[in-house]
Amino acid sequence: MDLSMTVVDGISASYERYPPIGNVVMINSKFFLSSLREAANRVPLIQMLNLAANANRTGDFESASLLQETPVTDSVLGGDVTQYAFTMVVQYRNRLKAYLKDTQGTLDDLTAFANSVGESLGATTPLKILLPVHEALQPLRFLRIFLQQIFNSVVFVTVCHGCLTVYSLLVTDTGGRTYEYGMLRMLGMRKAALGQLLILQALFFAIPGVLLGMLASWAVSYPLLDLVAYY
Repeated sequence: MDLSMTVVDGISASYERYPPIGNVVMINSKFFLSSLREAANRVPLIQMLNLAANANRTGDFESASLLQETPVTDSVLGGDVTQYAFTMVVQYRNRLKAYLKDTQGTLDDLTAFANSVGESLGATTPLKILLPVHEALQPLRFLRIFLQQIFNSVVFVTVCHGCLTVYSLLVTDTGGRTYEYGMLRMLGMRKAALGQLLILQALFFAIPGVLLGMLASWAVSYPLLDLVAYY
């Protein structure tokens, strides 16, 4: 059987997605099955069997020879190609969300996914669960807890620093505009309205800083998240 294929990309490491059996070629299952069906239809014996099946259905060899239907080939190669596979590899598509959780949350999500795969394949199908990323992260559990505590401390200090910065800006701005605020009070401005004005100024100082900080943190963490997502 001759197949015309296009090489899309090379695989440098399997990451335990398939057994290390040497050179491996990954072919789209639907393309392979359709190509196999076309190749089988060119075999004289298969052509005779298809003709006999059509003749048995129509009752006439002449009219059966005009039909393009291939009932024998479709019955043998018309099913799901995964039924003929020796090994099937199932990957967790949303594994990034699972690995971003704590240890117990990750284990719960992976267990639920493994149970769903086992129920889909059936109780009689041999199933082997491999969790390479989860196993690789287990030795780093205590390091993760330590880094989490450091991160929480840094966030706390950063928030306090931001609050002090906004407060100092408000004090500086209020000290420079004391006369203006006094005139507004003399003109009948209430204390509640003046307090709302100061709150709006505080938000004007804080919101741009928060947005820029979130954008910078996303830009720094994106490569790491992308690495975990496609591992």
